[in-house]
Amino acid sequence: MLFGNAGGGTIDALPPAGRLLAGNLTLTGFSHRGLAAGAPAKVARAIRRVLDLLADGRLDLPVTEIPGLAEVPAAHDLMAEGAGVGKYVVRVG
Repeated sequence: MLFGNAGGGTIDALPPAGRLLAGNLTLTGFSHRGLAAGAPAKVARAIRRVLDLLADGRLDLPVTEIPGLAEVPAAHDLMAEGAGVGKYVVRVG
């Protein structure tokens, strides 16, 4: 679930916890804005570490390429069923 205030509008209410639990769903969020402002070198080291782990093959980040917008509904269905893994990238144009 993605929520926020990037457009400056009012933030919608989150779903009730019971609905999340009943659907075996999770809600996860992380903001590194404060850390990046207060300790940018620490954030840079952490990002470098993750990139090095990815490059060395010691960290797996599954990426599924969706060939076009027509296939997005099927990918969304997989994620809604809990069968989606990793990140999805849609090829546009």
